[in-house]
Amino acid sequence: MTWQPHQRSTNEPPPPPLPLASCLLPTYNKFASSRYEDCTVLVEEAVESFLRQTYPNKELLLVNDCPVQTYECSAPGVTVINLPRRFRSLGEKLNFMIGISKGDLLFRWDDDDIQLPWRLQTQVDLLADWSYINVRGFWFDMQGQCKFETGTAYCQTAFRRELYVTLRGYTFMGVGEDMDFQSRAEKVDPDGFFRGSFTEHEAVGIYRWGTGSEHVSGYGDPGYEKMGETQIKPGHKVLQPRWRVNYVDKVKGVSSATTTAPPAPRAIAWPHHKVK
Repeated sequence: MTWQPHQRSTNEPPPPPLPLASCLLPTYNKFASSRYEDCTVLVEEAVESFLRQTYPNKELLLVNDCPVQTYECSAPGVTVINLPRRFRSLGEKLNFMIGISKGDLLFRWDDDDIQLPWRLQTQVDLLADWSYINVRGFWFDMQGQCKFETGTAYCQTAFRRELYVTLRGYTFMGVGEDMDFQSRAEKVDPDGFFRGSFTEHEAVGIYRWGTGSEHVSGYGDPGYEKMGETQIKPGHKVLQPRWRVNYVDKVKGVSSATTTAPPAPRAIAWPHHKVK
């Protein structure tokens, strides 16, 4: 047989498969409430953020536990689960979602925030070396006004499933489950806890307030219970994922630096740090 330059050598092993990234989008009562009008568009923008990710091996789990409200979505990689009863805490809801997810890499994906297209690729690369990611540096949008903040945003955390198993999941808390999880993660695997910072052009998402949506943390400690007391408008929505504006252009316009193109997918050797 004559060797052709484009042919792969039979002695060359195929590249390892890319790890599956499971994105966790919990939602509740986004149709309408006593304070706000229909906020379904926020959920659609969150789903669109997933669809725009450059990282190819991904799934999005959208779990809605608001009684008499249901969603459907036919977008690729998106699974919608509507439940007739509400979980007793957000921690229990997240544990359910992780229990049915398929990936070994887990990403919080809030229903009212924007994730920029390079988020998954950036954090997948970091998770090759670390077990838990919550970098300093994110975009903050208050009623449409966007600025860069140097703190941390728990809605953009990512971690390995093995760490989640070691920690035995989220604590059954309605508010603060994310801070509790991070505190325990840092204690059980301090060498695997990523403490880096992102610059304006590296930040992976936009944390939003004043969007016309309820924030559970806005009520303080009883926030989860307070959310459960809000008015529920029954109905069924077919999600049409879209961004109302180009959020990449929006942060570029605010940033003093030009947002770089997201990195190309690469083969990853797993893992470098072991969870204790």
